[in-house]
Amino acid sequence: MKSNNGKNLGAITIPPQLTELNDIRFILIDKREGHGKKPKERGWQNDRNYDANAPALLGHLRGGGNYGVRTCEGINCFDADEFELLMELGIIQRLPKTFTVKTGRTSSVGKHYWLKVEGLKKKIIL
Repeated sequence: MKSNNGKNLGAITIPPQLTELNDIRFILIDKREGHGKKPKERGWQNDRNYDANAPALLGHLRGGGNYGVRTCEGINCFDADEFELLMELGIIQRLPKTFTVKTGRTSSVGKHYWLKVEGLKKKIIL
């Protein structure tokens, strides 16, 4: 897949570590106040998801929209919304070194740890 090389497309930048992964897809996130992190379009699981260079995604980001990531087999995101608690419990210290991003959470620190996990077929909620 071609990359947007992590270019700043308005307020949001998609890191090249994500844009360069094969088969990973991006979802338009509703930017309206009070809509949280909801997808802007129905059907995002099937066909309303985009590669990193899709005009619909790039236009959405340039207009101040946000994005979500639909992972692919073998690429998973450990969503550490309760970062401080996970640190206290020693869980963060046990994670391997990996690509990590700070989330947009404003109420507390949140991080996403991107991991290659072969054979994992479905989401695990802790």
